[in-house]
Amino acid sequence: MSQPVFPLLPYQKAALTAGLDRLASLTTTRTEAAMSTLKVTPVTGTELHHRYPRESKDQPVHVSLNCETGELSAQVDMEIGMAVPRNVHEERRIRWTIPALRAKAANAFLASIAPLAARVLAGFSAEYKDGNRVGRFDEDAAAAREEIRRLADQLSDADRLNVWQAADLYVSLGSAAVQARELGVTATSSDEDLESIAKRERANFPDEIDMVEGLPEYLRRLREAAQRGV
Repeated sequence: MSQPVFPLLPYQKAALTAGLDRLASLTTTRTEAAMSTLKVTPVTGTELHHRYPRESKDQPVHVSLNCETGELSAQVDMEIGMAVPRNVHEERRIRWTIPALRAKAANAFLASIAPLAARVLAGFSAEYKDGNRVGRFDEDAAAAREEIRRLADQLSDADRLNVWQAADLYVSLGSAAVQARELGVTATSSDEDLESIAKRERANFPDEIDMVEGLPEYLRRLREAAQRGV
């Protein structure tokens, strides 16, 4: 049998409204205070791209919020495999996966989520559990975390760094001998010659190409092929 529901009396409504207003004011004050401690680290150049030698995939990229220092940044995850830093595992630093964005787009995203990050900081606390310092988040901070995740998931690949491997960029020229001829690489090219060729090529890359990986190594392989008469 359901319990009867009685309407609130006027003084009860007033007390409830006042309590909610105080709670909202407290949340706003805490968020404003957290905003003053938030430190946004800007992205420069092509730093959100990294691939280790002999690896076939790029390293993942995350937006990171260190809840203990207040630092908000975008960075490459330099760990190989499934390793997770301790402060991430213990939720004292929060990460959201994003594409490897161009610097302008990455910095725009960091600026757009700064108010949400401040809400996360405002609702963060840490406590010891089984000898580990573990992060805890209030309801508003948890909601802000989820909103950042949603916005990160919506980021467009159109703003992703356009990175080529040197071998893929020049393969359309033809054989190794043709590529060497077109680039000016010969069997007697010195290391300094190859550096000059690499500098020239980088200056002539189309604007839509942000980075070409492995160019010096590729030029050396073309020189070696020329020396073998390939």
